[in-house]
This record gives sequence, C-alpha cells and structure tokens, in this order.
Amino acid sequence: LVTPGSLRRDFSSFQNRHSRGVVPQAWGEEFESLAPFVKATAAARLFRKYGETLDESTWVSVLQSLLKNLPGMSPQDVAATCNAVPKLGITQSGGAVTSASSKMQSAKSELFLALARRVAAGDAKHMLPRELSRTASGLALSQVVTHANPAFTSISDAAIATMPEFESGESVQLVNAYAKVRLGGGSSGLLACFAPHLEGWVSEFYPNELAIVANAYARATVPASACDQLFGTLAKQALLCLDEMSAQDIANLANAYARLDALGGSAAQELLGRLASLAERRIPELERQHMAAVSWAYAKLHHISAPSLLAAVAEHLGRPSFALGQFSTQELVNLLSAFAKVRLKNVRSLQQFVDHFRNSPCVVYRMTHIDLLYTASSFARLRICSQPLFTLIGKSVLACKRQPSAKQAIYLLHAFTRVQCEDKELVCGVAPLLKQALQDSRGRQDLSVSDWVVALGALTSAGLNGQSSEMIQLVTSIIMRTTDDLLMTQPGRKEFNTKDIAQLLRAISRAQLPGTSPAAHLLVSRFLDDQSAFSGTDLLVAIHSALSLHCEDGEGAAVPQILHNAVVALFLQELADGRRFSKLSPADLMTASGILSRAGCVDGSAWSVISGQLVELFSNTLPAAATPSSNIEASHETLFHCMVAVLNCCARMQVQDAALLRCVYEWLAYVEGQRREMCIQAVSAISEDFPRICILTASLAKLGAASRLEAACLGIASKTYSLAWSFLLACSPTAASLQDSSLLLLGFGHALAGEQPWRTGLRNAALRHVARILESARSSIVGVTHDFEVPQGAGTPLSDDVIDCSQLLTGLQCLALWGGFQPCHAFQAAELRRQQELLNLIEPVLSSRSHEPSREGTLARAVLDILEPLIVRSVSTLQFSELPRLQIEQPVGQFFVDIA
Repeated sequence: LVTPGSLRRDFSSFQNRHSRGVVPQAWGEEFESLAPFVKATAAARLFRKYGETLDESTWVSVLQSLLKNLPGMSPQDVAATCNAVPKLGITQSGGAVTSASSKMQSAKSELFLALARRVAAGDAKHMLPRELSRTASGLALSQVVTHANPAFTSISDAAIATMPEFESGESVQLVNAYAKVRLGGGSSGLLACFAPHLEGWVSEFYPNELAIVANAYARATVPASACDQLFGTLAKQALLCLDEMSAQDIANLANAYARLDALGGSAAQELLGRLASLAERRIPELERQHMAAVSWAYAKLHHISAPSLLAAVAEHLGRPSFALGQFSTQELVNLLSAFAKVRLKNVRSLQQFVDHFRNSPCVVYRMTHIDLLYTASSFARLRICSQPLFTLIGKSVLACKRQPSAKQAIYLLHAFTRVQCEDKELVCGVAPLLKQALQDSRGRQDLSVSDWVVALGALTSAGLNGQSSEMIQLVTSIIMRTTDDLLMTQPGRKEFNTKDIAQLLRAISRAQLPGTSPAAHLLVSRFLDDQSAFSGTDLLVAIHSALSLHCEDGEGAAVPQILHNAVVALFLQELADGRRFSKLSPADLMTASGILSRAGCVDGSAWSVISGQLVELFSNTLPAAATPSSNIEASHETLFHCMVAVLNCCARMQVQDAALLRCVYEWLAYVEGQRREMCIQAVSAISEDFPRICILTASLAKLGAASRLEAACLGIASKTYSLAWSFLLACSPTAASLQDSSLLLLGFGHALAGEQPWRTGLRNAALRHVARILESARSSIVGVTHDFEVPQGAGTPLSDDVIDCSQLLTGLQCLALWGGFQPCHAFQAAELRRQQELLNLIEPVLSSRSHEPSREGTLARAVLDILEPLIVRSVSTLQFSELPRLQIEQPVGQFFVDIA
C-alpha cells in the first residue's frame, strides 16, 4: 500500500539526490522508479527548476514514463499531468525551441494528444473546478492540442455545469485558456456564460488578473452586450489599483479596451485617460512589446490622449542611444501604424525607422505581405517618401514565396502612388494577380468596385506612356468592368458609391485610352443626373475629371460641349450657393482653382470664393488669429502646396486678388521671420520643394505682385515684402532645369525691375542668385539649342523649350530695365556678358515663333490700349495705382510693360 507519507518521502528523496548532483543520464531511470501518483508533480517541479537545461534524453524518458502510466491515472492525475510540462520545447515568446529534437517534440505531442482523448472520453465530468482550469490551461499552452479537439468542448460543458463552484483564480485561468485557442466566444459561449460569474469576483482580482480577464474577452470576440457590464466593473476596480500595475498590465488593459472600442461606459473612459497618463510617465520603464501595444491601442481608439502619448513615445524612440533593432518586426509595424493613425510626423523618429529598414533589409524581407502592406501604407499616410525604402518593400513583396492576394496588391500599389514612388517592377509583378482576379468569378466576389477603382487610380497615377500592351489592355478591362458595375446600381443602394464614380472618372481622364470614351460619357451623364448625392470633395473630383476629358479629347466623344457646359454651370452654381463648397480643405481648394482655370473662367465672384477661403486658412496660422475663423487645420507644407496651386491658376487667368496676395506675403514673411520649432520643420519641408518655389516666384511676377512698387500698391508693407522674398531667395535652387530656371528668372527679374541700382541687403543677394540662375539656364539650354528643330506649319503648338525660352527673354527684359534704363550702372561687365550669352543662345529657339500665327489674338491691341493714354498724359501726374489691369485669358508672353 502506498500512503501519502511514503509518496512525499519518495519525491523528497528524488529531489534531494538531484540537488546533490546525480549524473543527468540517470535521471530518467530515477523518474521511472517513482510512484505513478507523484510523477506529474515531479515533472512539473523538474521543469520549473531545470527547464530546457536538462538533456533531451531525460525529457524523452520523462514524457514516455508519463504516457506509459496514463491508462491507470485518475481524472485528477490527468489534470495534474496536463499542467506539468505544457511549455516544454516552447520559448518565452511562444515560439518553438529551435534546438529541440524531433524525438522530444514527438514524445510531447503523443502524450498531450493522449491526455486530450482521456479528457474528451469523460474525465472532464469527474474533475473539480480547479482541475478543469488547469487541464484547459495545459492543453492550450502545449500548442499540440488544437481548438478543434473535442477535449475543449467537454471541459466547457463541465465548467458551465459547475460554474457556481469556481472561485476567482480558477475562473481567470479558465477564460484565459479558452481565449488563447480562440474558443468560448459568441453569445452562448463559455466566456459569455462566465461574464456574470466573473463580475462577482472582480473585487478579489489582483491587478494582473484584471488585465488577463479583459484581454481574454477582447481576444475571444464576445458580443458587447454579453460583457459590457463586466468591463465597466473591471474598469472601476482597475482605477483603485493603478499604482500597483506593471507595464504589462497597462499594455494588456489598454489593448483589451481598444479591441472592444472602449466598452464599459464612463468608467472605461476614465480608466483609459488615467492609463494614458500613467503610461506616458513610465515610458522609460516600458518594455518594447508593451510600448508597441499601448501605442497601437490608443491610436486604434483615436483617443484624445493618443497624440500626446504617441508624441512621447516618438521622442523616446528618437533618442540617439535607442536602437530600433530591439523591437521585433511586428512591434515595429504596430508602432508605425499607430503613428500613421494619428498622423504623428516626428521627423527624427520616422527617419530612424527609414534608416533602420534600409540598413537592415533582412528585417523587411522577413515581413509577411500584410506587414509589408501596413508598413508601406503607414509611410504613405505620413508622407514619408523614400524611394530606396519603397523599392526595397517592392522587392520584398516579389521575393516572397507566397504571393499576395489581389486586394493586398492593390493597396500596396495605392501606398506607392500616395508618395509618388513609381515601381514598374512591382506593377508588372502584381499585374497577373489583378488579371486573374478580374477573370475569376470568385475573385469578383472578393474585390469590390471600390477596390477596382483604387487599383485604377494606382495604375494610372503616372500615366500609361511607355506601358506594355498587356498593361493597357488590363487597365481598359478594369475600366469597362467597373463602369458596368457602377452603372447597374441605383442611388440610395448600399453599393452605390459616389466616390467610386468620381475616382473612376479621374482614372479615365489620366489614362486617356482609346475605346474608353463611351464609358466616360456614361459616367459623366450619370454624375450629372445624381450630382445631389455627391459630397463636396467627390463633386469637385468629378467636375475636374470631366473638364479634363473635354479639354484633352479632341473629338469630344467623352464629354461633348453640351455636357461640358452643364458641368461648368453646375460648378458655378455650387460656388454661388455656398453649401457644399463653403468650407473647402486645401486639397479641395486646389481642385476648385484648377476647375476654374480649365474652364477658362474669369468671373471675379467665382474666383473670390476660392481666394476668400484660402485667405481664411492662412489667417488662422498667423499670430494675429487669436480665434481661428475656420475649423479646418492644415500644416505649413499643405498650405504652401495650396497657395502655389491657386496662385498658379490665378496667373494663368490673370486674376489678381489683392487680399489674397497680401495674405500670401504676410504668411511667407511669418514663416521666414519666426524661428520656432514648428516653423523650422515647415521651412525644411518647403525649402526642398524646388519646383513649387519656382512656380510661386513666376506666379507673383505674372500677377503683377513681384516688385516692391507693385507690392506697395497692393498694400503690402516694405518689411513684409523683404521678409517674403528673403524666404523665397533662401529656398530657391541654385542649379535647376531649364524650366525651373526660366520661372526663377522671370520671378526675380520682375522683383528687381524698377529697383534702384545700388546694391544693399536683399538686392545684393538677389543679384547674386540671379547670376547663378543665368549660369544654370545657360548650361541647360546648350543641349536644347544643339538639336532644336523649328516646328513647321501654322498652328503647331509651341514646345516646352520655346515657352521656357520665352520666359527667359521676359526675365532678361526685366533685368535690362533694372537701374532706371541704365544697365551699365547696375551690372558689372561680366554680368552683362552673361546676359548677352544667354540671349544669343535662346534667340534661335525663339525664332520658331515667327513661323506660326500669333497666339495672343487681340492681346496686342489690348497692350496698345494701355500704352496710348500713358503716352499722351504728363508723366508727373501719373500714379501707378491708376494703371488699368489686363483682363485676358492668355498669359502675356512676349509683351512687357514696365512703369518706373
């Protein structure tokens, strides 16, 4: 007979011999000699004390001995065995131990599958609550018994039947075990049944148990109605013991409430606010996985505390001593996703991510397709454009053995498009997936119309010039298929999406493919019929696309004149009504100004709506705006883009708005004059945007607002003028293309025209910069004049080179008039020679203009109408403010009127 005392003596003797250093090879034999009833406890203690340090042969012997004794075990012994060594061969992070032999893994699998069969065969009915919890936990932790095993159903049935007997710790262990294998969810599952029971024990929970229970319910997808009250009670209890919580508890609680969208009422909201403050204070103590988890949780909820918490995390990550290599790939992806969700653009921290991925390509190559998609999308949403990094992501996608799904491929391309990173290799690599999905009837079910519209936007963003016939055929097929699907839906139905129609029209206007005109015609007609269902942004996109199709389709098959007139009338009416277009975002203002320009509209009231809203946006960023008049927020970079686009359109139509120009000067002076941190970041982003700087300087010249005298007539203070041009001067490139050089020379030439000849301050710096521009233009034009051929035939459009040279000529005319018609007093001999050299170079190019009729129409007569009254009047009585302004539809090309 074996008594409890003899069992204790046997196990104590076994343990003592091992602690004194018995040869490890003999441990398996020693274990076999133990009484069957103590083997489970001995194995558990052996694992806790020695773990994986024991040789594998010993563990194989232990596992085989337990399996051998299984038929004679009681249900209580089965429970103890399940809980003895479930983590054998598994790392702390949950992965398999790479050094574990297949023999040991096989012995463990054989044992736990046999244990599961015993539990399913009826042992669960004879177990006490504590034993049921330990059994479920062991089977779940073993990673051998899957969620489909009937053992879990038997344990669940037995636990629900004896639920009132479960105490706090046993209940927590049970629901956590089922959550690990994603079981017990649903309105009638184990966790829903246990929710009221757990609620009664909440006051007895330790802080970590509060986090475990909340996390278990979040993972098991229990309906909100079944656990709302439980989460409210958990939140109230958590608020009482916040100071006792570990970093892991904070992360688990935040994660759980984020997954369930802050279930638990006001108590949950208070808890999340307090947890955020606590996490922010303890960021240096947080381990990397907890930092990533907390960041993701608050970003997912778009919690009010998310920006400050994530800013603190980004600041912590940005320290020079912090290495991102400490994070796992998944943690890095979660952090990036969190920053992207709240649009947190910490330049230093994000640059660390870019550098880490670029310097450790193996990290990127190890990512799954979904991780690559989230990484690319996060960088795109944060406007982080790194061509080498996106190229690496593209190569990683194509290098994966498992292909991405068609949907993943579409949104990867979309991410690349958002930051204008063109990757033809990636496009060609995923094109077959899109073609297969288009042809596969099941694929048609997986991809919605919206998905196909996004695909079209990505494929046509850079145009289709140079693309293969297969790619053009693919785009054409997607357009036809998507148009058919959209036109079959009715307004008001769920699948009718006005955004899809607008974006599809944009894609067609970009693609300009033969055979798509009928589809465009139908879409524009449908858009006009259902325009009342469109939002302001979608309406603008649709109108702009329709006008683009009309302007670029010579035959007018896509958008004939009658449709064009209807679209323009709709736009002007909406501008006048002030409903959908009353509070436009910067992006929408750019689109609206482009519409007016494409429509050839010079209606002052229409333009005043656009300029008035832009003035309002600018005013909100200036120090004088104590209470912003608009609830639309925009970064300095976004405002700059909007300003350039609108001014460029105004310049095309010769629409001068004094209030807008004053605001532009004030804003440029503000950005230049203020050296606060946020302004420094803005200047950094703007100063590298050379093409827009060039367009802005030329636009000011074309609008008659570049010189100091013109600015004074517009009510712009001299100091404001100097600061604004100092900013433009500092941001202008010293070496540029022919196009950019011509725009810069035009702008700075007008700014210097009429100035006094002495060189001080801004004038001296501007002249030095002009000298560099002239040299850059001379270098750029040498190649142009070498191979330039005069276009033949009347009506031949002017090439870009001719237009650039025309603008260079106008800029030179300005410089010739600088210094009161005495260039020799203003320029040194070397500078005059440089101007003469450039003039000699552009002359052959400009000679092509004599081979075609003048494009200005009545413009020459308009210029003479201005000059005639000036000639007959006394110069002494002439006031600059009295000069009439040209109201024309084409820019003044070769004409220049200067009043000094």
